[in-house]
Amino acid sequence: MMDSGVRSGSDVVRAYALGATAAFAGKAFLWGLGALGEDGPGHVIDLLIEETQGTLAQVGARTVDEVRSVTIRHPGALHF
Repeated sequence: MMDSGVRSGSDVVRAYALGATAAFAGKAFLWGLGALGEDGPGHVIDLLIEETQGTLAQVGARTVDEVRSVTIRHPGALHF
């Protein structure tokens, strides 16, 4: 499980690609509630779904399960 720092759909996909089985995005719902009132959390859910679908498409995965087989680090990337 990944908690803390999940702010977008790309963060959700990143968490799953790294092996998480769940990603918690509690603060995002509070921000939505503060910005839009009672409609905010629903809007945040819609945004997270759209961003997750977009990120999956960008990495060539059709489902969240397929993202586990995506290369996380390019072989030529810098190593620290």
